[in-house]
Amino acid sequence: PIVERVWQSGEPLYIHGWLYGVEDGLIRDMRCTVSSLEARDALP
Repeated sequence: PIVERVWQSGEPLYIHGWLYGVEDGLIRDMRCTVSSLEARDALP
């Protein structure tokens, strides 16, 4: 709800898809950035 309110207000907010590997300690970039409700809704 907080993120949705920010997007609805028109303020810029970007969420980047990263995964942390507990076994190896590496961060993996999922190459996914969401910056609007429309972009969120378009995710598979």
